[in-house]
Amino acid sequence: MDTNGWLYVATSLGIQVCDQAGRVNFIIPTPKQPLDVCFGGKDLSELFIACGDKIYKRPTKAHGIVSGQMAPIKPPLPKL
Repeated sequence: MDTNGWLYVATSLGIQVCDQAGRVNFIIPTPKQPLDVCFGGKDLSELFIACGDKIYKRPTKAHGIVSGQMAPIKPPLPKL
């Protein structure tokens, strides 16, 4: 999840990025079916994607959150 409340999910289609209402806003394509996805890097602005025996790194404008290690973040209200 990122600081805007968007959820990043590894699916057979790639990395699906969902808004707070659960709608898929876009899909990040991957070379193979992704197994896992997480934010990392110095300021949690890099997306790491595990596909088969490889790990891909993609810079993002978003910043991830680390559950239990950061103060709660109140994301903006969803635009329904």
